Amino acid sequence: MIDGWTTVSSTVQYTGVRVVVRRDSVRRTDQSLGTYAYTDSADGVRVVALDNRGRIDLVEENIYVCGQRLLMCPGGGCQPGEDL
Repeated sequence: MIDGWTTVSSTVQYTGVRVVVRRDSVRRTDQSLGTYAYTDSADGVRVVALDNRGRIDLVEENIYVCGQRLLMCPGGGCQPGEDL
């Protein structure tokens, strides 16, 4: 939490296998109220994979929220307690 801000209330909007969507009502230092939605997600990793010439290998992934295929470093999720 940001210094001087307080959480007035917090509710879970959605719970999935790897993500939880929360919605918080907050009071800022100027006493104004605000609402923030955010995700708590499982740990994940991205890897910078280099070939023998020092080039970075990328993978093309369908990213639903962007509505596009994007080039990204290879990666994936981690299980709770798994060494990243």
